[in-house]
Amino acid sequence: MSSTVFRNVLMVMRYVKPLKIMCLALIVLFFFHCSLYAGQAECGDPYRLELILLPSNETALVLPLQSNELFGIRYIHSVDIKPVFEIFEVTREGKLVIKDTYFRMFGAGMGYISGRGRLGSDGYWIWIKDINDPVNGFILRVGSPKVAHTLLYRGREINLSKTWAGRKIQFLLKRNEWCN
Repeated sequence: MSSTVFRNVLMVMRYVKPLKIMCLALIVLFFFHCSLYAGQAECGDPYRLELILLPSNETALVLPLQSNELFGIRYIHSVDIKPVFEIFEVTREGKLVIKDTYFRMFGAGMGYISGRGRLGSDGYWIWIKDINDPVNGFILRVGSPKVAHTLLYRGREINLSKTWAGRKIQFLLKRNEWCN
């Protein structure tokens, strides 16, 4: 703040008694705020999820992510024709893990391995929670539009099958360079 502005504020404070305390408080808050955030750059989203088309290595999609943020993949199981949800998380340590999976019945490929998560059911859904297996770099062969592989991200639904049916997509979590 320049000295001229500061002098003008003091001059106003002499003549207007009720504003004196408010102006002083605002000045103190302003300087406190500036000193608190001095030298700290905003990081925003420290991670990004890159969806890479294989074998061309073309980037299909880049999505910003926070630590502890979840996203999901939903698809229709080919045997029971019911939805399956796989939930992924960016851990505090910056690892991509499969956290939970939800499905309607133990069909082909839908099993439980003892010691890998907690198996449960509410009579309608079967789930495996707290799997927490690292999966960075996993490859998904995107199914047909009938399978409807859909990325669930920040309240949005991105239908992968509509655009990339039959293609392989690698899911890579990367840390943004500007975040410490």
